[in-house]
Amino acid sequence: MEEAQQMSREVYFQFMDKTTRLPLPDTFVDAVDLPEDASLIRFRNAIKVQCPNTLANVDAANLRVYANRTTYDDKNGQSLRASASVDDLGKDEDCALIVVVPQRPSGGAIVSVVSPDENERSF
Repeated sequence: MEEAQQMSREVYFQFMDKTTRLPLPDTFVDAVDLPEDASLIRFRNAIKVQCPNTLANVDAANLRVYANRTTYDDKNGQSLRASASVDDLGKDEDCALIVVVPQRPSGGAIVSVVSPDENERSF
């Protein structure tokens, strides 16, 4: 018995800087190949694998994704839910999904030190 082959397609996306709300410097519209019924979770995981340098120190789950630039620019625009299907989204460069990249720490781990005594000082 033959297994039904799942169709796949390119899903276009553009990275945006969370702070400036502009495209990340030196990034361009790109695409990942996904099954037609892929969820937003699968999309985020795929772009994390495809763009490890751009998304260094950012977990896939922390990427906020919008259906398109118009939705992203709308002050009431809502990001997509994790369970959303990318079925009809990101069909071409003009309708690319917008992926908002949070500010990333540069370099090593972030360490927070809290003194048990508020009056204690570090020298």
